[in-house]
Amino acid sequence: MKVTVAPTQTSHLSGDIFRATLSFESPPKPSSNDASESTNTNSTCHFAWGFAQLIGTFGFDTSLVHFDSTQIASVRSKAVVVGSGFGGIAMAEVLDREGKDRMFPIFSTTPSMLFYDLVLKEGETRSISYEIKLPKDLPPSHRGKSIKISYKLIVCVQRAAPNQKPQILQVPLRVFSALGDLVSRRIYNVTAPIVITEDIGVVEEIQSSEYEILRKSDLTSMSIAVEGEEEETTLTQRLIMLCQRSGKVAFDICKNEDIVAHFILIRGAFRLGETVLGVLDFSKGTVPCFQVSAFLEQTETVNDGYTSPNSPSEGTRRVLAQQHSCTINTSRMDISLTIPASATPHFSTTAVSLSYSIRLEFITSRGKPNLQEPVRPLIQPTAADVSVPDVQNFYSTQTPATVNVEAFECVLGVKVYPSGSMGSVMKTFDIK
Repeated sequence: MKVTVAPTQTSHLSGDIFRATLSFESPPKPSSNDASESTNTNSTCHFAWGFAQLIGTFGFDTSLVHFDSTQIASVRSKAVVVGSGFGGIAMAEVLDREGKDRMFPIFSTTPSMLFYDLVLKEGETRSISYEIKLPKDLPPSHRGKSIKISYKLIVCVQRAAPNQKPQILQVPLRVFSALGDLVSRRIYNVTAPIVITEDIGVVEEIQSSEYEILRKSDLTSMSIAVEGEEEETTLTQRLIMLCQRSGKVAFDICKNEDIVAHFILIRGAFRLGETVLGVLDFSKGTVPCFQVSAFLEQTETVNDGYTSPNSPSEGTRRVLAQQHSCTINTSRMDISLTIPASATPHFSTTAVSLSYSIRLEFITSRGKPNLQEPVRPLIQPTAADVSVPDVQNFYSTQTPATVNVEAFECVLGVKVYPSGSMGSVMKTFDIK
């Protein structure tokens, strides 16, 4: 049997309604050439039951993040209370695959039964819709160096045959923090799992002809009302306005009270997939700058109480984009750093926090230059005048072999929000 799981969106905000269509398809009738071989085979698919469930897990690198074993055991006992029976099978399967010693559940729903005693004739398809409201206080999905937060739709089916184990299908889904939580910088408690003890999932059987109509209506159903406005705006429009209202960022970059450059950033907030644009203006600098390196960095900071002996005090940094430019005799430099669409917006938990920053590294001359001389020390005339009368105004120049330089850096924090693009995806499994 072929099972197709089609969520209406690949990404969801916490508090949204998760919707998916599940199709169970029996193999088609064999061709006439294979008819003789299939006379003794059963042409129907018979399944005793099937259920759907959402779960979330929190994984961590034991060399960077430390949790007490008793604390992990307590979290698991809270999250798997609802998992007795069918749900416990799914949760145990996920934890066994990822590693029990470095992972624990943070979200679990009660399994919702999709069908009992399902019998499909050859070529027959049965489609079922499943929807459930996500809690508002879910931490976002994230895959980093120190922690991993993941969410999955679990579909478990059991064949109506002796000595058959349940087959578990896992469909990953991406969860973003609600916009209000992103603005207020909410701190999520990962040691307090969210457990839904009631079956709040809505399961309905749909006709095959209604499948495309259902998907189109779901794709256009998500909208967010802007507070204080009468009209509704889409999620993408809300995010664009939020970033635009962050305003332009401008300041002077100085070294020992001497101006190196004037930095301008078009705004202080960006969406996933956007390009961070800025300008470095050296026209008013009093210190020569020879090279500039710009980095877009993602930093995971382990909070007090969860650090391990190997945890770096400055956090675990990951460079997402970088740019290097020689700035000798340059009055202006454009900065362009693209945020990966697969990255995670900023968030904070009780154990680890994620932030974004732009780090600028400058290589400048050491000490304060002589202001009586040109502020471009790499071009030094040798005063080798030519004796030919017509070219007396020409002279040769020579680049010095060594330059006395030093490096320094500055860091500017930026905010990163979801992109707002929530396209659909389909995943197919073959069950024997």
